[in-house]
Amino acid sequence: MKDRLEVKDIVLGQKETCKLVDAFSDCAFKNVENKCGKSTVGIFSSLFDPLIRMSRGLCEEVIIPADENDGFPDNPGMLSGIYITTLFFINPM
Repeated sequence: MKDRLEVKDIVLGQKETCKLVDAFSDCAFKNVENKCGKSTVGIFSSLFDPLIRMSRGLCEEVIIPADENDGFPDNPGMLSGIYITTLFFINPM
């Protein structure tokens, strides 16, 4: 259990991850354009933009204001906006 992260470590990590939402978004768009072609960017954007807005909102309203010193496992700062966004694009098949 020595390697186990504490709630504080996870919340601080999620706050750092929130700073990367725009970089993650830019990277995703560049990859779609490079791998799938310019014609696919519009449809991808219509799906991806609302998820990125949700991720930003989650960061601004929940994760960043969360108290990292609240050691309870239900600390809202443990949520991950980027993880939630990527779940929408995982193919279960």
